[in-house]
Amino acid sequence: VNATFADRIATAVLEADADVVVFTEAVGIRDALPRLARHYEILTPCTLDACEIVVASRLPVRRHWYLSLNPAWEARYVVTELEAHGGQTFFVAASHLVKPWFSGVAEPEIGQLRGQYDWLGLPVLAVGDFNAAPWSRQMMTLMRQTGMKAPRRAPGTSPASAGCLSIPIDLALVHNGARLVSIAPFGDNLNSNHRGLLIDLALPVATTP
Repeated sequence: VNATFADRIATAVLEADADVVVFTEAVGIRDALPRLARHYEILTPCTLDACEIVVASRLPVRRHWYLSLNPAWEARYVVTELEAHGGQTFFVAASHLVKPWFSGVAEPEIGQLRGQYDWLGLPVLAVGDFNAAPWSRQMMTLMRQTGMKAPRRAPGTSPASAGCLSIPIDLALVHNGARLVSIAPFGDNLNSNHRGLLIDLALPVATTP
């Protein structure tokens, strides 16, 4: 995102009225975070020195952590366990992967992500900038090995200027009973080089222990 348009992006986010918001390469939204914090709990730190992923939620938070998938870029994987309105608990796993041609970094990063996904036992929504389309070998292998599923028609997101002709490298994947009811591009005119995604998620009915 562009810092000049941070307030404009915050306005669009608030108008979308989502329960959970995820930004990647989020330093550009930093100046608008105090405004968003009046409506959301901001779960991740964001400074000029480090602001890779920002997660904001209006749902109750059970636990929350972040880690690095590779030694070159820190804190580009963030997991939040949330409680939905019906009492169901689920994970939102947000990530920003390196480009697949970063040989020696991309492969072990995917291995780390695969191990993380395998560990998440609740319904999962995995979102973020994967820097690869769902039909790429990297993503097809990841989904096959973890059981994660992408929408049949993922909206194009990059470059944003290409609109519906852009490539879907910002993805939403689901697993363990989570289901994508709808997914649509968001924020075409917000001066970001990526379009966002507006997601409606369905979860399995919570069972009584």
